[in-house]
Amino acid sequence: AKRLDGVCKIRVKEAETGDQLRPGHAFVAPGGKHVIVDPEASRIELVVTPDPKEALYKPSANVLIGSVGEHLGRRALGVVLTGMGNDGMEGVRILKQKGGRALAQSDATCVVYGMPKAIVDAGLADEIVDIDDMAGAILGNLYK
Repeated sequence: AKRLDGVCKIRVKEAETGDQLRPGHAFVAPGGKHVIVDPEASRIELVVTPDPKEALYKPSANVLIGSVGEHLGRRALGVVLTGMGNDGMEGVRILKQKGGRALAQSDATCVVYGMPKAIVDAGLADEIVDIDDMAGAILGNLYK
């Protein structure tokens, strides 16, 4: 998080319980824990939690994206970038069922085309985007 904060135009920090989502800020999940959206908060706040303990990956994209889908639904955009395996696919399925949108990084620009491939193969990607075009695609999806 510190390294990313030093090279990004936005603020990047390791997520802590109570952090609020707001423009110009990004959060990195701490190792060995999950990040979810607090459904009881009056604003969109994060919770760092060890649960579910049985999750294969910690942090898990499925846990985070599924939580965002459940609580933010159509107001949310999931972005799945290069990565091994299919973590994120079930979370994106929940996000889509709740009216959210999803972007997947293209095979041609991935180092490892696992996680995005799982989204694409499941028919869950609204768009498949080259990494160099991802920022524009994210901005273009803000008001869809």
